[in-house]
Amino acid sequence: MKKRAAFASVGCMIACIVALSGCGQTNTASSNNSTNSKVTAKLTNPNETAVTHGNNLITGSKTIAGKANQQHLVQIAQKDVKSYKAQLTAAQSALMNGDASTAITYYKRAAALQPNSGEALTAIGNVYRILKNDVKSAIPYYEQSTKVDPSYAFGWYQLAAAEAKLGDVSAAKSVIETGLKKVKSSDPAYATLQSELQTLEGGQSASKANSSK
Repeated sequence: MKKRAAFASVGCMIACIVALSGCGQTNTASSNNSTNSKVTAKLTNPNETAVTHGNNLITGSKTIAGKANQQHLVQIAQKDVKSYKAQLTAAQSALMNGDASTAITYYKRAAALQPNSGEALTAIGNVYRILKNDVKSAIPYYEQSTKVDPSYAFGWYQLAAAEAKLGDVSAAKSVIETGLKKVKSSDPAYATLQSELQTLEGGQSASKANSSK
């Protein structure tokens, strides 16, 4: 499976090999190639930095990187408990710093503030899948995201990524096909879903061809 880029901040998406959990502050990429698991990133924005957690590379704003920034953002979130943005930013900082427990806590608070949004729910799934390497625990959050916010493309994308990670390409393909029916074609992420479907179909075709030899 080829590597993709994904946004993990306030807009949200993670691919089979890449994690997106928002849109702008953090990007997460990972490699599934056991023989070459090194993941690198070219930073073009001087205000961004990159950190690695296992085989995952997370790039994002310098303002959320580091434990000092995380502590500051958590304090803001604790003071402004009704601010969705404050909870989300604290969670994003924790994600970038590899603090899965704190990230989940504040993403859940964000989800509670906007229960009809799939963004934070998808991000929780990303934390389980990327930081905790627990794909099975991630799936219910992705599924919930697609239920409460079916027009949110990244929920479908990440759910498909999780299914593919578990080896069920047919399920991943079905998820993308359903997502394409729910997401508006005018959504910029619609093309990403189309591209992923083509990738999955190509993988299935190659697998069938190899098995017939």
